[in-house]
Amino acid sequence: MMDLVDFEALKITLASPEQIKSWSHGEVQKPETINYRTLKPEKGGLFAEEIFGPTKDWECYCGKYKRVRYRGIVCDKCGVEVTQSKVRRERMGHITLSAPVAHNWFSRGAPSKISLLLDISPRNLDAVIYFATYLVISVDETKKQKTIKDLTAEALDRKKELIQDADKLIKKEEQDTREQIIKLKKNSTNGDVQELKIQELELSSRQRIAVYRDQLAAEQTRLEELYKTLTDMVDRVQPLTILSEEEYFKLSEYGVGNVFEVGMGAEAVMKVLVNLDLGKLTQNLRGEITKSTGQKHVKAIKRLRVVEGLRQAGIQQI
Repeated sequence: MMDLVDFEALKITLASPEQIKSWSHGEVQKPETINYRTLKPEKGGLFAEEIFGPTKDWECYCGKYKRVRYRGIVCDKCGVEVTQSKVRRERMGHITLSAPVAHNWFSRGAPSKISLLLDISPRNLDAVIYFATYLVISVDETKKQKTIKDLTAEALDRKKELIQDADKLIKKEEQDTREQIIKLKKNSTNGDVQELKIQELELSSRQRIAVYRDQLAAEQTRLEELYKTLTDMVDRVQPLTILSEEEYFKLSEYGVGNVFEVGMGAEAVMKVLVNLDLGKLTQNLRGEITKSTGQKHVKAIKRLRVVEGLRQAGIQQI
């Protein structure tokens, strides 16, 4: 009769990268399984003998060592340990990811643990993880304030340049019109025709000058709106702010991208989590719970539960 081990509870946790590597017998580096010619596992593949063990009892991959008397020897040629093939059922390999990924246990679910920790909506968190939007990781406040002042000064300088350019065009137009009138008076003999032509020249000149002034007003309005938008965007940027691709490229285009560090994907989320101080966050949330009411109060309690759960698990810093 089988001996059953009795237990009261089962705990499932995620293994850390260090734990996985300690359990692993090697890194899988290729997606191949079995060679179609030799029908043997590919080296470094998903069925690799040097990782998971030999396919034949007491025989290495290349055949240099055979039989039980070589038990435990690792072949110096193929790197396969001489042992029983049944070890392939229990041995584990691992793969090294090119970039960090967010586990569904923490990024999804109701509620999302990462979403609560960072106080970001699940939709925005998904957009960052799936490379749709940018996440602000850190902000240099000194550069930020300097950039806002520089943008204000730059807007004034650009407006002055526009006014100067428009004045030059208007003066040139007036000068050209005067020269044409003088030339017309010299060459024309009929006084009535001359007067009509002069009036026509002056009317055309006034129309062109009006167009220049309208263009100046439109350009000034566009410039004011542009710099106001840029200033507002820089001013509202804080750590964990979400930026669309268009917003980020606009800020970079005007040279204000050095004010903050942004990122995309799970790597950006990981950078923020690593810098998160759970002890300080706990204090802040406790203070918020005592002061807030309604939805803010409920949300603060949910966030505190997640933080306390991490701390009880022995995690003070992620």
